[in-house]
Amino acid sequence: MNKNEAILWLEQQISHPVVTPKRIDTLAQMRSDFQALKYPQVAIYGTGSGGLRLKAILEKQNIKIAYFVDSFSNQSTDGIPTYLPSDAPNDNLPLLISSTWFVDILKGIDQTTLGKGDNIFVIPDPSFLTTDIFDDMVGYEFYSTFIRRFEDYKAVWSLLEDSHSKQTFLKVCAYRLGFFSPQNLSDAVLPMTSYQYQKTTREVPKLPASFENGLSRATKECFGHPHYIIDDFSAPKRGDHVFDCGAWEGDTTFWYHHFVGKEGKVYAFEPSQFNCHRLRQQLKLSSSDTYIHVEPIAIGAINETQYWDDVPEAGTCSRLSSKNTGMRVDVESIDSFCERTNVQKVDILKTDLEGADFDAIKGAFKTISQFKPQLAVSIYHTADQMVDIPLWINKNFPDYRLRINHNHMGVNETICLAVPHDRNSRT
Repeated sequence: MNKNEAILWLEQQISHPVVTPKRIDTLAQMRSDFQALKYPQVAIYGTGSGGLRLKAILEKQNIKIAYFVDSFSNQSTDGIPTYLPSDAPNDNLPLLISSTWFVDILKGIDQTTLGKGDNIFVIPDPSFLTTDIFDDMVGYEFYSTFIRRFEDYKAVWSLLEDSHSKQTFLKVCAYRLGFFSPQNLSDAVLPMTSYQYQKTTREVPKLPASFENGLSRATKECFGHPHYIIDDFSAPKRGDHVFDCGAWEGDTTFWYHHFVGKEGKVYAFEPSQFNCHRLRQQLKLSSSDTYIHVEPIAIGAINETQYWDDVPEAGTCSRLSSKNTGMRVDVESIDSFCERTNVQKVDILKTDLEGADFDAIKGAFKTISQFKPQLAVSIYHTADQMVDIPLWINKNFPDYRLRINHNHMGVNETICLAVPHDRNSRT
């Protein structure tokens, strides 16, 4: 089959073949395959947050976890035996891989006695199983959007000011296309390889002892592999005022506070009742509540009331509902919040809002115009937002420079960073 113009262009830019998906290569098919599992017990490869979330999902289906496998640890996990790949039992149990390292895992699994062929299931992110609103992130659905909006993808690529951002953007596209054929993905098309990930780890400061395991792990990730920073381009500094939209339990909030210090201020916007309660607990226990202001509202394009899906077992997946179900929450635009609370300064505007990011920055037009903040906007949730957000920033704020960061092993955490050409223009 002849490859179309968009794929040929992508291959030319990254100088490597691109794996194109089939129509059945979709998250909906992954979800369907998972729901068809009828095994009484399985093994899970991955003891991180993904593996633990998958364990919770399986146990609700009365599927027993016989043991975990992990490349870096053989310590017990939640009271369940954990083996290194070389030591795993030769029992041919179904093996469910739930790790952002799944490309490396699949490439090395032939050297072990672990499950083979039809007995191996790849579920890199269990949130793919619990929601269907981001189905065009990867596979055939992403391919369809990429082909349909090819000229917009090319336009975003041309707007990025440095070669690293251009290559990162293209590799993210190639990775999303080949997501369901990980054995065929070359390191040349991965946005970040395992070697790069380990090599670029930054120093992690001592964290408050009060941090629970999940928050501690996520905060260490923020420091070790920060998403919302590019050195000498976009970074928090002492005294900055930060809007952290989508604060979860405080991982990015504490990360920002570390850099802005007591002279600065962090507004943590988090509408999830579950997340907000835990965030406030952590602030009080770590004596940080004087400098961090928790705002229990959802951020959007306009002021309104919407439905909210709270997901306590996977707090980072809580989001505004697309199905008019769940609890009711107040949604407020950033412009309205700044006017209502008489905000005098915004230096950094960060959003990670599970798909509401485009609405959030549209509702911040006046704030961006007045304060000229650095922008760190998540663009990874949908295929359209990968282009809609950078194009909107460029159209409305042509004085902003654009770059892309993807400091992560998985499909998530692609961030559009934007700063004014004259950084001294911030008031």
